[in-house]
Amino acid sequence: VKLQGIKLDRWLGTEMGQEVQVHAFCDAAPSGGYGAVLYVRFKGQGGRGGWQVQFLVSKVRLVPMKMDSIPRAELCAAQLGTRLVQTMKKELEAVLKIKKIVLWSDNEVVLAWVAAEAHKYQVWVCNRVAEIQLALRELEEQQAEFRYVNTKQNPADLVTRGLTFSEFEAAQEFWFHGPSWLKQEESEWPSNATLEETKEEARKEADLALFIDTTLGDLLPVVEFSSWTRLQRM
Repeated sequence: VKLQGIKLDRWLGTEMGQEVQVHAFCDAAPSGGYGAVLYVRFKGQGGRGGWQVQFLVSKVRLVPMKMDSIPRAELCAAQLGTRLVQTMKKELEAVLKIKKIVLWSDNEVVLAWVAAEAHKYQVWVCNRVAEIQLALRELEEQQAEFRYVNTKQNPADLVTRGLTFSEFEAAQEFWFHGPSWLKQEESEWPSNATLEETKEEARKEADLALFIDTTLGDLLPVVEFSSWTRLQRM
């Protein structure tokens, strides 16, 4: 296979101290892998030109063999994307000013989990959602948030399902520069999904009844004892 046609610029095209955004796209395929791909979005020509988008980093892992839940696999991708964002923030903040962070997922169940209270869900989901929510709070200065993206507009889909070389060659622009709307103003981005609380992986609620026996005072002359220790000896 000839790779001469595949080129990746080592320079993002930014200037020292320039304001940028970081966009992380997350996706998973239950029978394949889960992964995330990050881009830097910034104004070209020292902040005076149009929006530019450059590939930053990507990471992919295999979905565990026993995992047959699509939302769980997608949650692993969201967790991986969040960790990757935290790592790259530490690497970039010395040379760039990160003003905004957006994490994109095409799974509405995961988005509903992240938007809800973590303790409402089973332990496996709860732990991962809690980690993501803590990271979002730590990235509050960068207005970090999760948003919905259609699968066909999610570049992370390329790493999870796999591609032949010819397919990758045809998808270079999409992979290295993200979806075309990311170069447009935010008003042109996909509208966010209307989320409703999901029952997927929800903890079972248990009814609790409390009974108070008011006859105890009649059976034991409590007022005649000077301490709890003496009462226990009865």
